[in-house]
Amino acid sequence: MHGVGQLNGPVNIDKTIEVDQSMVGKFSSNKRDEVILSVINTHYPSVKVNPKQIGITITQGDSRNYKTKSKNEISNRKSESSSFLFLPFKIIWFLIKLPFKILDWVGKV
Repeated sequence: MHGVGQLNGPVNIDKTIEVDQSMVGKFSSNKRDEVILSVINTHYPSVKVNPKQIGITITQGDSRNYKTKSKNEISNRKSESSSFLFLPFKIIWFLIKLPFKILDWVGKV
């Protein structure tokens, strides 16, 4: 994306972003101006632009450089984080039960 916006003077807009195929389709659809405005507002907040004056160059990138994660890798990461989340609760529960276990042990001796 390249062009000029306005915010207390001219602002040069020169942004390269990587998007998926569905987003590329949106840039060439009927609502092209709305998509351009939303992307510009995300990367350049408060800058006023005329979407008709923003140029877009679409090129196909090299997707071989990106590593996709399998569902197993994602689920393993979720299980690790969930066990870490419950760790404080497990410690608290252990500390609550500890005096009763000690009393049971002393009663058996």
